[in-house]
Amino acid sequence: MNREIKGEELRQYIHNALYTWIDERGFVHAERFTEKQLEQYRRDIYMDNTDFIPRAKCSSTVMLELVTDSDYIALEHDWHMGMRYEWEDVDFFVDGVNTDYRLVENEGYRLIGFDIPKGKHDVQIWFPWCDIISLEHVYVDEGAVVEQPPKKDLRILTFGDSITQGYIGHHPAFNYVGIMARSLNAECVNQAIGGYWFEGASLDPALSEYRPDLITVAYGTNDYSLKGSLEEFREGVSGFVTSLEEIFPEVPVLGIIPIYRCDDRLRPRIYTRSYTRDEAMDAIRAEYAKYKNITVLDDTFFPHPKDYFAPDGVHPNDLGFMVYGKAVTDAIRKMPFMKERN
Repeated sequence: MNREIKGEELRQYIHNALYTWIDERGFVHAERFTEKQLEQYRRDIYMDNTDFIPRAKCSSTVMLELVTDSDYIALEHDWHMGMRYEWEDVDFFVDGVNTDYRLVENEGYRLIGFDIPKGKHDVQIWFPWCDIISLEHVYVDEGAVVEQPPKKDLRILTFGDSITQGYIGHHPAFNYVGIMARSLNAECVNQAIGGYWFEGASLDPALSEYRPDLITVAYGTNDYSLKGSLEEFREGVSGFVTSLEEIFPEVPVLGIIPIYRCDDRLRPRIYTRSYTRDEAMDAIRAEYAKYKNITVLDDTFFPHPKDYFAPDGVHPNDLGFMVYGKAVTDAIRKMPFMKERN
């Protein structure tokens, strides 16, 4: 016999989401954005006519976590493409160790399961960064203990584009936000959308209710792709940071300068700019320098060999994400607010 976890009971084990809700079928959904933010994303269109809503509905960094003495766990769920990839990949952790991985093709209804060693363990199931997931049931052994995991040490709110969302890594738990969350034992809401930019209107004052201990911001690459002049670029950065400071006046912020790009071979055909990438990055640094709560993490930490990048030369591969994640985590540990907590 199985113990079935669903509905309201299931909601309490979903982590790294802004909020959850139950549809008319009884399926649980995890959301990363407020309704006001989604309204803004409905108005915004990327240069290739990308609809941002499916990307906003993706489950990037969302996970199921519980403590149990069951010797297996199974997840019954529905999934649909949020970003052009016809596969779902899921990482499974036992006591902080990645012990299993699943990749399935063809969207739709799925039942996946994992074996758990004997004894009582903290288990995590990390959901895809590129798909829209809704959960119907979780199954464990009949009579098994099922408990909340220990409380996390930090609450982090992350803003960014496709790199922060996890594009195009194969393991959803090993994008830099996932690495950061596990390394710092943090609850982390990933508010990244592939293709997005510095946009003050995308910030909802209601986000202050999440009460983050830290905010990370990693926009800029798409701004360089989209903004025709350096002045327009600066205005975007300034508008976002001004809104961020108004909503979170006392929260420390790590401003991550966009990483190096290896796509020079494509730029002559794609980019016609009156300013250079270096000028754009300097403009971000200058805007960040105006605010006392922002610590800057420059991109000099990131190695430039193409082996660390996906074929497009813009996004890290899994190896690149590991380097990126360590750099971000190390930078956070050095921030003054972390020293005060220790």
